[in-house]
Amino acid sequence: MPTSRPQRVPAALAGAPAIIGALDGVPWPARFTANKTNIAQARKDQAATIASLREQIAAVPQGKSFAPQRVDLQNALAAALKRELTYQVMAGDDHQVLLFDPAGNGRYAEVHGTLSAKTENIRVIVNGTTLNMDSVLKYDLRAKSFYDLSEKSDPDGLVTITWMGTDFPGWETYAQPDLDRFAIEGGPRLARFVAGIDELSPAPIGVVGHSAGGAIVGSAEVTGMPAAYVMHVESAGAGPGVQTIADYAHPETERFAITAPGDPIQKVQALKVLGADPDGLAGIKPLESGYPDTGFVNFGEHDGIFSENSTGWFAMFNVITDAQGTR
Repeated sequence: MPTSRPQRVPAALAGAPAIIGALDGVPWPARFTANKTNIAQARKDQAATIASLREQIAAVPQGKSFAPQRVDLQNALAAALKRELTYQVMAGDDHQVLLFDPAGNGRYAEVHGTLSAKTENIRVIVNGTTLNMDSVLKYDLRAKSFYDLSEKSDPDGLVTITWMGTDFPGWETYAQPDLDRFAIEGGPRLARFVAGIDELSPAPIGVVGHSAGGAIVGSAEVTGMPAAYVMHVESAGAGPGVQTIADYAHPETERFAITAPGDPIQKVQALKVLGADPDGLAGIKPLESGYPDTGFVNFGEHDGIFSENSTGWFAMFNVITDAQGTR
């Protein structure tokens, strides 16, 4: 059974929640507390933004010529109100926030479970395209679903984490000449995050990359990431520049891949801009998706792989929890 490693908060960082909340390797309880403060401040700032937008809308003159200005401000207000609702949820006592920064597309990480001497497995999930501060709570339900089932059979044995510590691509990114930039920049950030977890616990860490998140995970592996295993789920690529597992810093790391036969992500995989197709790389073990090969593209398979209690979902769960010696 793993034993938790000593955890200390650097005294020099006391009273600096913005730093503590984002610093890899700092004990989690300290980061949770710091990010409560950071979220509270973001809510104050958001309230000021909402009030300002309402004042601006009220000041727009009447008349058709001012209608576009009014619509733009109303749309901005709707987005600001939606963001405030997101912050309100994140501020709840049932959310353990390991990373929070509202700037730009946002930075966020949430933990499910308690890191302790009882922890047997740690799993970090890196989601993909369209992940940002407004969508991250929806994606976090994936991490929560694996944790919830594990708690029923092995209380305190699994800790799951949703990681959004870099800028993720939007659909427009795929038309850009530097498509691989998000993965090249995000990989080292993910590697540092995982190394910070490794400093705090001897429990094996698994890193799961879905869609564009798979390319970020691959980039992190090129950098060097202390993961016990890596899983590519409907992955966009094995990482920029990766052609074989020998291109990773630790080729010996155990790796898995799962892609439904009708998933359109295979069109991106074929481009190899984000590295080789992980499903076809020697040394990566395939997992069963449960979807039949109909010969047709099925967009629903891309996210449907995470449908709870499906064949693909259980294939991932068994690796994550090392059920029946899967790893």
